[in-house]
Amino acid sequence: MIIDYPHRQVNQLHRNLSRIAVVAWAILIFLFSHQPVQVSRELSTSVTEIVVESIRTWQPDHAYTIADLHVFVRKSAHMLLYFVFGGLVLHALSIRTRPDLRRMLLALTVCVSYALTDEWHQLYVPGRGAQLRDVLIDTSGAMLGILTYKLAHLLITRLYLHRQ
Repeated sequence: MIIDYPHRQVNQLHRNLSRIAVVAWAILIFLFSHQPVQVSRELSTSVTEIVVESIRTWQPDHAYTIADLHVFVRKSAHMLLYFVFGGLVLHALSIRTRPDLRRMLLALTVCVSYALTDEWHQLYVPGRGAQLRDVLIDTSGAMLGILTYKLAHLLITRLYLHRQ
């Protein structure tokens, strides 16, 4: 069932902005992946320091160190980047209609393909390498982003129909 929302009179600008958002996010992922290992390590270490200090602020009794959380922060970054990417791709594919299973699978295929090529690209970055584990984490993030987008769409649709 396709619902014709009055506020969803889609114009070319909306469609183009959605596509630009997908490309811009893909470029952001590429830029993070293109960092040499030392630059990447320094960035993730500084983020981990912030996380550790935040934990100490909330729970001073915990003795987490940067070493304890560094891998977790790095892998969470993978998941977060692909969570957003999955939602953006599904949105770009679902502008004129609802995000059905076919579009969700297509969005996931796009995200997994990009994750695979991203890991391949890292083979050519100094000190970096390709890891299947990262592709699986990226895929999990994309799946969560796609499912979250679908759930948000369902909730918004129900609220909209309930008001009528």
